[in-house]
Amino acid sequence: MNIITKYFWKILTLILLIIIFLQNNFKTNDKNNVIITKPKKGNISFNKPKEIKPKNQYEYLTVKGNKIKLEHPIDTQLAEKYQKETDSLKKEILYYQSIQKRKYIQPFENKNIKGNIFANTTGTLDSIGINYEIKPDIIKIKQPVFSLLAGLSLQSNIITLKTYPGLNIGFQNKKKDIFLLGINTNQDVEVKYIKNIFTIKK
Repeated sequence: MNIITKYFWKILTLILLIIIFLQNNFKTNDKNNVIITKPKKGNISFNKPKEIKPKNQYEYLTVKGNKIKLEHPIDTQLAEKYQKETDSLKKEILYYQSIQKRKYIQPFENKNIKGNIFANTTGTLDSIGINYEIKPDIIKIKQPVFSLLAGLSLQSNIITLKTYPGLNIGFQNKKKDIFLLGINTNQDVEVKYIKNIFTIKK
């Protein structure tokens, strides 16, 4: 009881220092734990892309009964409609519909990317391309809030030239400040507080 009374204020002071050291240490700031990457935009265009040619040719009959061979299949329903059309104006309209220039666009989007696929055609494909935007990523990083440190030390007396090995226990908070407690074989007790002045990040 006498020992507790003797060291009461020292123990209380030490406890208060540790409380001050660790104050607000476990309060996390969400802004410091989140990294939002910048979105990236770009586009790719293909003029006259490589044609995929089938191995076999396709044979068709013309209106006059002549046989012709084509590299690609045709829309037989449209061809039949054109052949059976007797009205010259309607027939001409069907012809111009088959050779008119068309533009296409197809939006797409998922959790990582969004964009548009676009194409121009005139019976054969003139061009095709894609523009896109890679969406920003939200990366959550876990920040250390408390570290327990331990180590050994040697203390020398320049007068007696004696060396005393010691044991140190430390605490480090999220601000990188360090609070150390140490004791050596000479029963010397050491208390240290190391303040992190600044940190260089690369």
